[in-house]
Amino acid sequence: MSLASQSVIGSILIDSACLQAVRPLVTAQDFPLAADRAIFEAACRLADAGKPADAVTILQDARQHGGDVSDEYAKELLLVTPTAAHAAEYARQVHEEAVRRRLAEIGEQLLSDAEDPQKPTTGMIAVTLEALEAADTAPQMAMLSTSDSLTGFLDYRACLEAGQAVTVSTGYPGL
Repeated sequence: MSLASQSVIGSILIDSACLQAVRPLVTAQDFPLAADRAIFEAACRLADAGKPADAVTILQDARQHGGDVSDEYAKELLLVTPTAAHAAEYARQVHEEAVRRRLAEIGEQLLSDAEDPQKPTTGMIAVTLEALEAADTAPQMAMLSTSDSLTGFLDYRACLEAGQAVTVSTGYPGL
């Protein structure tokens, strides 16, 4: 458990709008505590469904999906979180800590395998390389293909030329 992990989750409980900034930086698996993972997953579920997300609805959803999150722990998260304004920075720290945990696990496994004379070294190297490549995976935002981007741009331009009001999504409902 780290202060950064608690602060990311506390930030989401304080202001669920910061989920937009946090989601591209961490996954639920980056959080070492099951309660933090449950809260993060609940906030994501609610956001994906377009449902209101605040401390009450997020905790309720987490519990409905089997998360063991006490009111006391939720209060602690709210108390230790200095501000929701820095949620993205907290998330970067959480991801860095998660990568370091995964690297330590890879190192421990490699050491264990290296001490076993029955294991071929080529198999160890291949497995270690795969694990190292996966160790620093952050959530990937979906990218549009070139043709989809060009089509979108041409549609946007056609709307402008036709005098239609064109808006750009901020990702925040109501803006």
